[in-house]
Amino acid sequence: MKNLFDRYLLEEKLDDNKHFEEVSYFSCGNEALDLFLKCEAFKYNEDGQGNTYIIKLKDTDEIIGYYTLKANAIQIYNIKTRIKESHPAIEIARLAVNNDYKNNKFGTTIFFHYILPKIKEVKKLIGINTIMLFSIHEDIDEYEHINNKKTLKYFYEKLGFNLAEDEVQKFIEDDYNEGCKLMYMSI
Repeated sequence: MKNLFDRYLLEEKLDDNKHFEEVSYFSCGNEALDLFLKCEAFKYNEDGQGNTYIIKLKDTDEIIGYYTLKANAIQIYNIKTRIKESHPAIEIARLAVNNDYKNNKFGTTIFFHYILPKIKEVKKLIGINTIMLFSIHEDIDEYEHINNKKTLKYFYEKLGFNLAEDEVQKFIEDDYNEGCKLMYMSI
């Protein structure tokens, strides 16, 4: 199956010398995700905060999606033992699909054929046991189908992610993730 994707899709690590103009045409419908790719992702890569990868159609060089991975950890305070537990993780800091390609399973394809294999390779090199992400709060609180589109919570659950318990959610202190909900997958 990987060969089929390799025939039509190309993954490249974001490079400002090569992709600066290409990213200007990307639009996923979420202004924050669009702006990150166009204005912040290059510096994010350079500073070592995370790495952004773009997925393009081979025949047109059009960007169909992108994702950003970074190191992180989930800190959980165990009330019974009074011990703070740390779960080393890889965070999917961004995942977006171009508006023109939504509802065609490209998000699922990017996850299973690009993100997950990369994380499994990292797991061979360093100790990690969790994949985590912060999903947009407005989309995650309700299971309603909005305009026949399933919510982000539904999408991530289909991939195998779980919504962190309320006890864990209340300890998320990073202002950057305010308004988002932690979801995780054990690996």
